[in-house]
Amino acid sequence: MQDIPTNELIEKLAAGWSVRRKSWPDGWSKQKDALPPQHINVFELMADDWQGEPPSPKAIKINLNIIEAFQSLNVTNFIRRASWKNREKFPVGVALVTLSPKDILAADWEVWA
Repeated sequence: MQDIPTNELIEKLAAGWSVRRKSWPDGWSKQKDALPPQHINVFELMADDWQGEPPSPKAIKINLNIIEAFQSLNVTNFIRRASWKNREKFPVGVALVTLSPKDILAADWEVWA
């Protein structure tokens, strides 16, 4: 968890972060669709003991061919093949990409956001 200055709290919530006050019991956090363990009032929002973490990327489309996957790069975080290790991916704005014929013909491409 990262410390969040009070002036950035609303922006982090809007961006989908999970946030919590350090004084809340472990396991409780405020997310977009979750309720906090207590009613949040103005005094809590002004408190300077917030921490949080950004949302994890999620696969939004799977089992695509390479054309469909690369067409999605302008509206997503990255694409990858399901058979690749987790660290291998193509982020938005890749200038030079080297693929094998096996990669080009594969139908296991994934779009992540």
